[in-house]
Order: sequence, then C-alpha cells, then structure tokens
Amino acid sequence: MTRGLFDGYEEYKSASGEDYRSALLKGLVVPDTSVLLNLYRYSTRTRTELLAAFAKLGTIWLPSQVLDEFWRNRLSVIRDSREITARTTVSLEQKSKELIATIASWVNSRGADPAIKAELTVIVESALKELSARLAAITEADAADVPEDTNEDPVIAALDRLFVGKVGVPFNKDEYEAAIQEANRRIEAKEPPGYRDKGKGFTPQGDYLVWKQILDEAGRRHADVLFITGDQKEDWWRVGSGNELLGPRGELVRELRSAAGGRLYLLTPERFLSRARDILGVEVSAESIADVERVDRRASAPREADWTDEQAAALEELAQASDARLPIEQLPEGATGSYLDVLSDMCDLAHDSPGIDEYLNRFQERFPRITVRTEARRRTSTLLKLGLAVESNGRMLLTDAGKDFSTTKDVALVQIAFLNRIRGARELLEIARSSDASALRARIRDIPPEALTQNQAILIVRWLEQLDLIEETKSGHLNE
Repeated sequence: MTRGLFDGYEEYKSASGEDYRSALLKGLVVPDTSVLLNLYRYSTRTRTELLAAFAKLGTIWLPSQVLDEFWRNRLSVIRDSREITARTTVSLEQKSKELIATIASWVNSRGADPAIKAELTVIVESALKELSARLAAITEADAADVPEDTNEDPVIAALDRLFVGKVGVPFNKDEYEAAIQEANRRIEAKEPPGYRDKGKGFTPQGDYLVWKQILDEAGRRHADVLFITGDQKEDWWRVGSGNELLGPRGELVRELRSAAGGRLYLLTPERFLSRARDILGVEVSAESIADVERVDRRASAPREADWTDEQAAALEELAQASDARLPIEQLPEGATGSYLDVLSDMCDLAHDSPGIDEYLNRFQERFPRITVRTEARRRTSTLLKLGLAVESNGRMLLTDAGKDFSTTKDVALVQIAFLNRIRGARELLEIARSSDASALRARIRDIPPEALTQNQAILIVRWLEQLDLIEETKSGHLNE
C-alpha cells in the first residue's frame, strides 16, 4: 500500500481559504465556553458583530458540556466587571507603595534632597487617586450593560435564538464516568486536550469532555470540525518557537479523522471574525477584531482579573514606570515537594489573620526544619512578594488572591503573580521555552537576566516548572 506526502502528517498541511469556506459553510462549527463568556467582556459593537457572524452559520452546534460551563460561570463573569474595581484598587495601592519605596531608595542612594522624595511621592499618590476614580467611573458605566436577569440580558436573548435545536445531549451516567476516567488518564499522560489544566481550581477534565462530545457529533455527521476557541495552550495547538499558533495538535487531527473521517480546524475568535468577514459577508470592523484580540490575550494568560482595556492599560503603565519586581525566596521545603502545596499550607496558617509573631510560631511548627527565626521570617516573605498576603498593623492578612488560592488551589493565581511580581521571571520564561537544557544553562551562565545570580536564576526555573509554565525537565541539568 502506497502513501502520500501528508499521510500521517496531516497537521502540517496548511488550510487554504477554500478549506475554511467549506468548514464554515458545511462543517460542524463549535464555539467553546470562553467564546460565549467573552461576549460579556467585549464591547457592544464587537458582541453584535460576532453574534451576527454566528447567525450566518447553518451548522453551528454547542456541546452540552460547553453549555453547562457557560451557565455555571455566567453570573461570576457578569459580576466580575463590577467587583474587580475593588481588587484593582488594592493592587494599585500596593504598586504605589512599591514605587514610593523605590523612589526612597533612589533618593537615599544619591544623597538627594529629601524634598525630592516628597515631591515624587505626591506625584505617585495623585496618579493613584486619579486612576482609582477613573476605574470606578468605567466600572459603573460598564455594569449597566450586563444585566443579571436573563429576561433582560441581550446575550442570552441572542444565544437562545441561535442555538434552538443545536445543543448536544449530555452524557449518560456510564458515558460520563468513562469520559472522566479517560480525561484523567490523558492529564497524567500529558495527552491532548486539557492536560495543561491540571491543578486548576475548576474541573480539569472539562476540555476532554468537550472534545469527546465533538468527536461523537462529528462521527454521526461524518463532518469536518471548525472549533472556535480562546484557549491558546499547547494541549490544543501546535505552537511555534515564537509562540505563534500553527494549527491543531496532530494527535487531535488524527483522532477526529479516525472518529469522523473529517478534518479538524482551529480558529481563535479573532481569526474567526476575519474569516467570517471574507466568507460569510458579515460586517466586521477593525476595532472589533482588535477588541477580541485584547480580551483573548488577557484571558489566555494566567488570570489576575479580567480588566477592561482602560484598567489593563493603566496598570501596565504604572508597572512599566517602576523596576519594583522582587527576588523570589526558597520555600521552607527547599527544592523538594510541591511548591503549590507548601504555598497553600502557608496561606492556611494565616486564615484567621494572626499577629506576625503568632504566624511565625505556626510557620516553624509546620516547617520544623526552619529553626532560625530570621530565616523563617525571610521564607514567609514569599507570600508577600506574590501578593497572596500583606502585613498590616502587625498582622498577617491574606489578600483576595490569597483567599482565592487557599480555597481553590488554582495554579493560575500564582502563575500570574509570579510572572508579574518576581524579578527575572518573564525573561527566564521566554528563554526556557525557546531553549533546551544545555542552551538554557549557557544563557543563565553568560547573561543572567536582570543581573540575577545563577542560583537565583535556577530557583526561578524551578518555580516555572512547579507552576506548569515549562516542562519539568530543565532545572535538574542547570547545575551540571
């Protein structure tokens, strides 16, 4: 039996414009949960244009798992646009304190006039006040556009019309149990899709449940599948060396071909809108495409919060004005054990906002290897540096992020804190993702990012591994 060039390598075949036309007009078109929930995060214009594009699709279809996840998360997404202002203001206050501390350090190191410190401090405090007021005004304006009442919600009205008779049936009990078992196997074996969700606070099996229902429906129809997803992780996509999305994973391409005889296409919402404009003839503005791209970029990163564009821009500008990122410390268990478990234990010790001395007593009782008080104090600073706790009036207080992490154990909360707050973390992440162990060792030795020592850089790489931001294969070779 002879074979062709792409037999067994179908994922490497680039989709043509005609391929996308056929998939949009004849294939099974499936939006994922993030696409539906982000309708509450887009501007009114973007939402209207995206829903108009969906309405042009005669073969759009929704897995019951997507619908289940949508209903479970809808209210929290709507409310988040209102509640986020308080958390954002706290974050701004923390960053302003870091800025003021940086200014004080600069003034002291130069022996400058203390009046300069006072002048610059006033500028920071004034900017904080203005930003907080602006965020409150934006949130108040946005809140009116997302009513919780389903009878008044324009998103629900549009989706209700769109998906009449186009929602799949749920698994029965036996099917569900079998799917969960297979999802767990794939997560442990790191087989797509969904293994990158391991450790998340929500059900990590959700991606596979969606995929299984897509396979079943496509098999009944013997159809191609076009999956519209805001998930940009490598357990769905082939990702290039520059983090560009190249197409669906080969394992998923072959699994769909085996189950349904069809071809799998993946599109981000941004790319879907561009294709819909050309193929479906719907009106799509450049502003809407940019809006979708911004929202999806924030959603695909480890989450701090789903800020509006104005909020995100304000925070980014404030962060860029300072070099206030902090060095990370070793956890009390050293390089052994699960960093997330240790962080969770450290958060639990502060559940009732104990005094600092009492917290340190609990800390040394929980981690008896730390016998020196000053060392205990240094190790506990990890919670403060990650923004999971603050010291206030002599007490150790969990922040909202710390409380959320203590409850959910959601690794994403720590991921974004680590990348945003720890010196050298973002830089080493980029280096580690584009280098093998040997090249990474050379980069750390020759050009330590942000003047980190080699030991600090190795510690950060270990953290990146523990937080599932890179594969757990590299740090063990860095001391060679």
